[in-house]
Amino acid sequence: EHGKRLLYKQGSGPLYQQPYNEVFASTLLDKLQISHVSYQLNSIGDKPYSVCETFVDDHTEYIPASDILMMKKHSNNDNAYQHFFKCIEALKIDVPQQAINNILIFDCLINNIDRHYGNFGFIRDADTLEFKGLAPVFDNGNSLWYNVSDCEIITRNQPAKPFRNTHEQQLKLIKSSALLLSMLDDNFVKKAAYDIFAPAVKTGRISIKRVESIIRNVNYNVLVLHKFQEQINNK
Repeated sequence: EHGKRLLYKQGSGPLYQQPYNEVFASTLLDKLQISHVSYQLNSIGDKPYSVCETFVDDHTEYIPASDILMMKKHSNNDNAYQHFFKCIEALKIDVPQQAINNILIFDCLINNIDRHYGNFGFIRDADTLEFKGLAPVFDNGNSLWYNVSDCEIITRNQPAKPFRNTHEQQLKLIKSSALLLSMLDDNFVKKAAYDIFAPAVKTGRISIKRVESIIRNVNYNVLVLHKFQEQINNK
């Protein structure tokens, strides 16, 4: 459209919540000043879609983390997180550990259950094969309790990827963080959620109770993660 390549992505029924999640996550990432793919909402017929520009061009390519992991043999002495960073180091990719930690903490914040090794990675020059850095954060749709009923929206022991099976376990891998969680105050999260999910509420596809539960749990996660950051940074 208008000379730009766009990706349209539909959610899964019956709620079709993922497109709204993408836009909500994009709004939070803006506030947190994390490089990310920017998503907008569109619709085809009565189905919502998230829409974004492709983040590579004729001269760049996306290298998923799954390809990076093949750089070195996985030592029995290293966990998955440690092995990943040893592979980055072997390839001389200039990406600070903090940047990966920020993604893991953000995934916990929004309860992203699908950050598998294909859903984050690096940008490489397709002509010189030189790594240019971390790819912008993308594909945040399978989050915000999209796959459970309204009464099952909780914050503890939620499934996670890629390094551990739950977010609580994955956070234990992180030793330092500088994510600007203080930027996400209660009112910002509330306004963003009400505005973005309003079309789904209007159609009756998503209940206002569900939106309020999302707001309450995201704000709770902000407080918990802010305390977590203080603890690990003061060690």
